[in-house]
Amino acid sequence: MYRQLVPLPRGIVPSKVAARVPIARLKSPEVTFGAVAGPVDGDIGCGVGAVFKTAPAHVADQAYRIDIGPEGVKVVAGGEAGARYARVTLDQLAKLAEDGTVPAGAIIDWPALKWRGIMNDCGRNFLDLEGVKAIVDLAARYKLNLFHWHLSEYHGWR
Repeated sequence: MYRQLVPLPRGIVPSKVAARVPIARLKSPEVTFGAVAGPVDGDIGCGVGAVFKTAPAHVADQAYRIDIGPEGVKVVAGGEAGARYARVTLDQLAKLAEDGTVPAGAIIDWPALKWRGIMNDCGRNFLDLEGVKAIVDLAARYKLNLFHWHLSEYHGWR
């Protein structure tokens, strides 16, 4: 189930306890702020003995760790952005839960790049206000943090 998250988290640590947690517990996680450590690049399905490192400084505020267990859901975030991205991940998990539960485990993630964005070129492809709002909502769902709005093709604006 965790491998269906978009974008795929940097680290997924399965729980040693074969427990499933009701999705109602995902709605109100305990959030704390601090440094987040995760697996070295390329070690996505990390388990016991995985090599961990701290999130790089340029994206440390966007890093998060989610611990899901029978006692509840705990989030450690590097900053407000990390807490927001953790909530987006929890929302995705809730939507993926077919039987109303999710497996216990941990998710560790931070972006590879500081800026991840989308561009709307309404100079060439006009969208009404509702279309722009839908694009912004979709970008937030996929943890994109930059919106470039290309407003005009007129040379006087350059």
